[in-house]
Amino acid sequence: MYLPVQIFIFYFLELCYACIPTQQVEPTTTTTPVPTTTATEPPFPCSVCQKVYDPACQGFGIPSLLNWCPKAAEVGVEYLLGAVAALPLLPQDLCSTTIICPPGTTPRINLLGFSDIAAPTPATLAYCRESGPLAGQWFTGISPLEIEMASLTSLTTAATTTTVATTTVTEPPFPCNNCPKIYDTTCQGFGIPNWYQWCPTAAEAGIEYTLGLITTLFPFIPLGSCGTVITCPLTTALRIKLFDREIPAPVFYAWCEESGSNAGTWYTGTSLLPFELVSLACRPILDG
Repeated sequence: MYLPVQIFIFYFLELCYACIPTQQVEPTTTTTPVPTTTATEPPFPCSVCQKVYDPACQGFGIPSLLNWCPKAAEVGVEYLLGAVAALPLLPQDLCSTTIICPPGTTPRINLLGFSDIAAPTPATLAYCRESGPLAGQWFTGISPLEIEMASLTSLTTAATTTTVATTTVTEPPFPCNNCPKIYDTTCQGFGIPNWYQWCPTAAEAGIEYTLGLITTLFPFIPLGSCGTVITCPLTTALRIKLFDREIPAPVFYAWCEESGSNAGTWYTGTSLLPFELVSLACRPILDG
């Protein structure tokens, strides 16, 4: 008998942050002149720490409609100096920001030289010490398990092909050999089969698989594993299927060993308490 177990795991990795489009957006053309409004960033209060939001982000459609991210001012990134209530054990002189991406975009990170990794949560708390041996370095997570960060990435999550009045989102290439895809293949998109029992396709959910990289994020996962880190679209939440039962996911990642006795089997959880998966999917939060 399997019981749902809620597991909270925080890891600290080197990252970069940015909000990227979740799907192709067609620009709107108008012949009516309108006043232009330029968004500006609030004053930056920190001294030793530098801004963490990706300065390469230039706004909608720059450099292209397939590879852009909003500026920090457009996202509303604001930095604070002082104690963070959620991190009472850390020094009081923290530079911090909580990044919540605008609708239509999703946070992504650059990690240890790898770009375009889904951020663990839609709202990302980042902080930087103003003094001490780690001064000037940005982190997320909870001490002593911290992820060292660099900035947000501006890359899109999926290839997009556009025809007249139609946008088709496709999945990135699948890099694994002995492991099958784990996202539920019965998911057909919004409203199918009905308004209460639908789920986005893997491409719409931005599902991306990596080979060997997930161990860098979560060291307890076996080396060389096929893995995925899932950030579900707004109004949906990740659920996993164990045998014939679907439950809320305890964590936001899954892995599958490419070799050995467990090759081809997907798991989530931890190495001490793994859950063998049948499938996973982003489901409506108000599921009927």
